[in-house]
Amino acid sequence: MLRSTASPGSRTARRALRWRTLTVIVGAAALLLSARATPGEPVRMRYPEGPSHGFVVLSESGRTIAHGELIQWLERRVIASRLIYRFDNGSLYDEVVRFTQQPVFRIQSYHLVQRGPSFKSATEVEFRPFGEIPRHGQGGGQGGGAGQWNDRGAG
Repeated sequence: MLRSTASPGSRTARRALRWRTLTVIVGAAALLLSARATPGEPVRMRYPEGPSHGFVVLSESGRTIAHGELIQWLERRVIASRLIYRFDNGSLYDEVVRFTQQPVFRIQSYHLVQRGPSFKSATEVEFRPFGEIPRHGQGGGQGGGAGQWNDRGAG
């Protein structure tokens, strides 16, 4: 540690303070620059997923705000997982993910619906790998047709 024997207001003390400040700034910058984002690597399967069914409760400050269900089932070689929260105020969070798991986990499709007063706006998000983006409606019964989601996939 750098210690100065000069009085606090002296030129030497100010120089030592500037040196310490500069050292801290350079050290912080070096630390931030060395922490590069690495591209995501596939996650290898260690233990295969299988069917499951559970019930979940979402609480905030000790008060229950939603009850939900987590269901996971097999569709040939694909695992389908659905998480549903039904909020006490009538809001809905419904997420369905389909993925394969051999030799690594790969998402086959993803679908999320959020609607009701618990969310800023009604949202529907859906994607599939390889650039296939289906069409959806934005509330009020618009949309439909090709690409509309149902439990068997895009319809």
